Amino acid sequence: MTIYSSYIVARKMTSSKGIERNQAKYMLIGLVIGYGEGATNYFLWFDIKIPPVGNIGITLFYLTVFSYVIVKYRFLNIELTVAKSGIFLVLYAFLLGTPF
Repeated sequence: MTIYSSYIVARKMTSSKGIERNQAKYMLIGLVIGYGEGATNYFLWFDIKIPPVGNIGITLFYLTVFSYVIVKYRFLNIELTVAKSGIFLVLYAFLLGTPF
């Protein structure tokens, strides 16, 4: 699944232009480095004494790249997500707060 999803992102990167191409490029960079750093866990499964140092890099690098793409290239349409979440929270608080 990981290889196939990376293939789909790479194919999207080659077939698109502009902002979509940049989104796909940064997503592919994040995927490759994130999965590469996560692969350091496999050594412990086979009793090879190499510590999983990549776990820290996943947290720092992977999240930094995706945060950058979300903010800079409006990847997940974050304004719409925040607006819908705010409306949901207000309605949820009203509906659950009324009985109490």
